[in-house]
Amino acid sequence: MKYPLDPDVELYRWGPIPGKYFYAAGDSIDSLFVDTVETYGEAWPDSLWLAYQGRVTWLTEFPPIWERGKDFFIKHIVPPESRRDLYREWQTHINAVNEIEKNISVANLERLDTRSLIVMISDFYQALVRYWSPTLFPEMGNYGAEHYLEERLSVKIKDHQEVLRIMEIITAPEEPSFYQLEEVELSKSRDISAHQQKYFWLQNSHNGVRVLPASYFEERRKLLPSDLENTNRKNLESIIARKTAAQKEFGLDDETMSYAKIMSDSIVWQDRRKMNTFISLHYKYLLLKEAAQRTGISETDLFNIHLGEIGELLGGRDFSKQLKERRHGVGVWCTRSKIEQLPAEQAQEYWELYAQQYIEIRGDTDIFSGVIASRGAGIVRGRVHVLLDPMQRFEEGAILVTTVTSPEYVFAMRQALAIITDTGGVGSHAAITSRELNKPCIVGTNIATQVLKDGDLVEVDAEKGIVRVLERA
Repeated sequence: MKYPLDPDVELYRWGPIPGKYFYAAGDSIDSLFVDTVETYGEAWPDSLWLAYQGRVTWLTEFPPIWERGKDFFIKHIVPPESRRDLYREWQTHINAVNEIEKNISVANLERLDTRSLIVMISDFYQALVRYWSPTLFPEMGNYGAEHYLEERLSVKIKDHQEVLRIMEIITAPEEPSFYQLEEVELSKSRDISAHQQKYFWLQNSHNGVRVLPASYFEERRKLLPSDLENTNRKNLESIIARKTAAQKEFGLDDETMSYAKIMSDSIVWQDRRKMNTFISLHYKYLLLKEAAQRTGISETDLFNIHLGEIGELLGGRDFSKQLKERRHGVGVWCTRSKIEQLPAEQAQEYWELYAQQYIEIRGDTDIFSGVIASRGAGIVRGRVHVLLDPMQRFEEGAILVTTVTSPEYVFAMRQALAIITDTGGVGSHAAITSRELNKPCIVGTNIATQVLKDGDLVEVDAEKGIVRVLERA
């Protein structure tokens, strides 16, 4: 049997994380494999999207990502005018999405006639598709830029770990993340009700949505330091100072520093995309909830179709076969020429083959290495807490070990002494967030979740990218 992805090639893995097809796919798939082709003549490389037993993952072979990413970076992101035009287009699409979200929030959905509801769903879905499209270039461009920058640095610096350490410094974002912005605003807020209305979506995820009450923010505000804004400002100033020092120490040319700055700006762009995506999930759910009321179909079943299909369902399309099939798994094979829905049994088979990364372990597993994502305190020791579901309770002060992090992991990462992941590079979510939090972080270990168990005592050496097991639980 010919598999869609080569299991022997290094794979990009977004996930597996807890999630639902409705929240995590649909508009993004249509955007990155259809709309971007129509608009820009470009697409994300062939990919496999899977949902199974409450978890989701996106898989692509890395060689095409690196190759296409480098091309995107040089062609679309490095030229200032191209980068500026893409960002302006994206802002226009965000404004369109936000306008529809306002309409949804003030509409009495129960009283809307079915035709008007279908139009609202269709408009929102198409706006979300267009919103994703310009962000193809900074995201994929950063995967290519990471390799491109590494190659440039390796000409001058032969020690690979030193190269990764420098990359960690010079690609660090120079603007706060939306989580940091929210915290600063909360620390200064005199109107918790207004703050709640602005940030009620803060714990939304691809697995579900919540409307956080004012009491949540009130309790969090009590824990925030009074000088948080000043501390964050000093941290950002320190990032810029470290970049200047690294350039001087290693004699880095201005072009290399320019590429690194573009990477860090693209990271900020992706962060703002995550923020707007998490906001949109709330409004997606309101429409799904209304569709469930009108059709008598359970929300659980509707989570296995995307928003555009829900509009078609309300318009009279019979989805009974798909709803029954997708209870057992959802698979989508995505290329620039077609988007193919896979049978449930095939989705299950591919999940077993691709979703979890099982590495043949040979020799000593009490010491292994990865990519230095953030040095933080350098070397720390602590007990392991393997966290595969970010909504589960995390033991404060433990070493967070997981396959890959996503924005839902931020609150656990704040409580962690250090972070270790199976996958990722210097531009990954784990790397970006750990640098913001000044936490030691090692990514791309491949085997951390296989060889570490809850309660293991480990030493995380983020100066050298090494994890040592000191005591087995």
